[in-house]
Amino acid sequence: ERGPYDPNDQIDLGGNFLRMGYSHKMVERVRDRMGLKQPDSFQQRAYFDHKLELAVRQFQDEHGLEVDGVVGGNTLKMMNRTTEDKIAQVLANLERMRWIHPERPDRFLLVNIPSATLWAVDDGKVAFEMPVVVGKPTRKTKMFSTQVTGVRYNPTWTVPFSIKKYDILPSLKKNASYTIDKGMELYRDGVTIDPNSVDWASVSDEELRSIRMVQAPGDNNALGRIRVLMPNKYNIYLHDTNHPEYFARDNRAQSSGCVRLSDPRRMAAFIMQDKEEWSEARMDEILDAGAMRDISAEGKMPVYIYYQTIWTGKNGELIFGHDVYGHDRRMAKELQRLDKVYLPKKDVVELAASTY
Repeated sequence: ERGPYDPNDQIDLGGNFLRMGYSHKMVERVRDRMGLKQPDSFQQRAYFDHKLELAVRQFQDEHGLEVDGVVGGNTLKMMNRTTEDKIAQVLANLERMRWIHPERPDRFLLVNIPSATLWAVDDGKVAFEMPVVVGKPTRKTKMFSTQVTGVRYNPTWTVPFSIKKYDILPSLKKNASYTIDKGMELYRDGVTIDPNSVDWASVSDEELRSIRMVQAPGDNNALGRIRVLMPNKYNIYLHDTNHPEYFARDNRAQSSGCVRLSDPRRMAAFIMQDKEEWSEARMDEILDAGAMRDISAEGKMPVYIYYQTIWTGKNGELIFGHDVYGHDRRMAKELQRLDKVYLPKKDVVELAASTY
């Protein structure tokens, strides 16, 4: 005998996943969560049919997930959110919206971290959007705004200390020629040093800071061929990448903090579109030359990097996305601590759950 449906009941797959054609006791709970009517027999209720797959695909689309009809990973996390979680998400996003200045120019760039998406706005309308890769949870992309001043072609890359310590140093301990293989030059006090002359196994943080690692332009360069010039105290930039495979992933929080562009040429063209005598051919000429070169834009353009886990989809529908950095949870707790907003009591939450 089935008990009453509770939308806050957790779906536990024991680390596995569900897809069309599978049978599992939790299929019944997934069907309830999707708002579908249950078949009469127990065997049918436990079977993941085509109708349920379509409902899961719609759920994934509404939550900014990869639309594959498979219940597992991020899809399962979203399905297991409680009514309290959803209320907290709305409150946190409303609070952050108060921080955003409503007045914006006709032309600007906007990056939303949770959706890992960039929008280029021109004449007050979206000219194009593109998927981007943002910082992983251990190396978060910051929320800030600044001005785009131009584009750097064939950039060099000076490795930040955190990447030197946590990414490159472990590789150097195994192979002292690692930086040579990656096209990096090492400098101390302005003098080139041989990586084989350093005892990487015992190098101190102070010594590591004193060693500059600079990667030359080229196919191995972590910044790719194009970097947007946008001065800021975080050293976070929009740039090309030598790892385009990340753009096909459901979870695009994979970088060390910067924002990687899936179509850097289009971005460069957008920034430079008002520059006199600028063209695709001119850009190709500079890129083919292989030397680093900065080209200033005709005027400065704002870029806003923000964090909203609720956004609008292509048809104007609301997308309730994943709180990739946990900012919603912390915001809701702080609002509750400050007693600055009305947080529904248990009886109101239960009423919301019964009508969800």
